[in-house]
Parts: sequence; C-alpha cells; structure tokens
Amino acid sequence: IETCEAGHPARHVWNFEDWYKQRCHTLCAIVEIASAADFETLVMKASTQAPPVGGPGILDLYADWCEPCKKLTPILERLVVQSAGSVRLAKVDVDKLPELAQALQVKSMPTVMLVHQGKLVDSFQGVLPDPQLKAFI
Repeated sequence: IETCEAGHPARHVWNFEDWYKQRCHTLCAIVEIASAADFETLVMKASTQAPPVGGPGILDLYADWCEPCKKLTPILERLVVQSAGSVRLAKVDVDKLPELAQALQVKSMPTVMLVHQGKLVDSFQGVLPDPQLKAFI
C-alpha cells in the first residue's frame, strides 16, 4: 500500500509522475479500507481531526462485480480530489469486508455514507446525478 507524506495509506488514481507531484492532501484524499481497524482509524477517528489529515469522510461501499459501483466510484474519486483536501474518500470492498458491510447495515450497492465527527450523518444508495453528488460532497 502506498503512503502519503504523513504515513497514511493512500490510493493513487493517476500515473506515477502525477502522483509524485501531488501533495499530502491529495494523496490522503482516497484510501482503501483493508480491515476493521483501518475503518476505525482512517474513517471514524480521522473524521474528528482537521483536514487534510482528517476531516469529513465519504465512505464508498462497493463490489468489483457491481456495475453501478463501477460508474459511481470514479466520479466520487474525481470530486473528492477536486475538493483539495476538504473531504476524504474511504473505499470499502464489501466482498473483502462483509462484517463491516453488515455492521453498517448495507442493503444494496453502491452505498455511500458521510462520516463527520465520528458519526454517520448521511447516506444514499445507487448512483445520483452529478449535481446531487457534488452537493453531497
């Protein structure tokens, strides 16, 4: 797993040259959640800290086989990166972390949740039009 300058796991969405040029707030903007401990640290606890290391978090619960997820995830990634560190995206593959999906009561996919100050404060299911996604983020 790549890490940003602050040592946080980061998921990179561009080529290496672009990655190298980005600052920590961009690298920390998108993280892949690999365990319940990651979720607690990188989502819940981070949402109680100030950006760019913390701040509000968008939780993208997806599966590789989910066609709507394949459409939504790149849009979320783009919007989060455009937010310049004011919000973070945490991606959860529900097939790899079914216990987390169950704990979050995920009923369908894609499911997107907003985490702020350590609490789930909003959510939606399915793919929303771009203007609604921008407003959510």
